[in-house]
Amino acid sequence: MLLKDAIRYYELTGCDFQNDLKDFGKLQRNFIQGYIQDDFTEKYESFTDKLLILWTDRQGGVKQILEENIELPNHSELISLYCRTIGEVKESEVETEIITFDDDLLKKHKKDRKENTIVELISAMTAVDIDITQFLDMELELVYQILEIVGEKRKKEQEKAKKQRRRV
Repeated sequence: MLLKDAIRYYELTGCDFQNDLKDFGKLQRNFIQGYIQDDFTEKYESFTDKLLILWTDRQGGVKQILEENIELPNHSELISLYCRTIGEVKESEVETEIITFDDDLLKKHKKDRKENTIVELISAMTAVDIDITQFLDMELELVYQILEIVGEKRKKEQEKAKKQRRRV
C-alpha cells in the first residue's frame, strides 16, 4: 500500500492499516491451518469493507462511482490491489510442517496495546525533518526500508565522528 493510501485509510476508518493487515494475515493463516474462528466472517468483511471505503474515496466518492457506473471490485480484487508485497519472496521447501494454533483465549496475558504505525512513521519522519511529500507515492515497505538504511548510515556517521573526537 502506498503511504498516502495508508494515511487516507487511517483518516477514513480511524484504524491503522499495518495492524489491520497483521490481524488479517493471522486470520488467513488460521484459516489455512484449518482453524476457523467464530467471528471469521465479521473480521474478514470488516477488513475488506475498510479497503472498499478507501477504494471508493480514491475513485472520487460514491457519487462519482454512481455517475460513471463504475463496477465495484470484489474482496479478492481489493486485497490484491492494496495488500501486495514488494521485494523478493523467499520460497523454501518444507518437508515437515509444524502447525501451531494461536488461541487468544488460552493465553494469559494483558491485552496488547497496538501502536498506530502510520502515525509513528509520520512523526518519525517529521522529527528528523524529512519532507514527507516525496514518499507519498511509495509503498510502505519501501519507505520503511529507506528509513532503516538512512538510520544505519546516520548511526555509522555518528560513531565515526565520535571516534574522530577521541583521537583529537
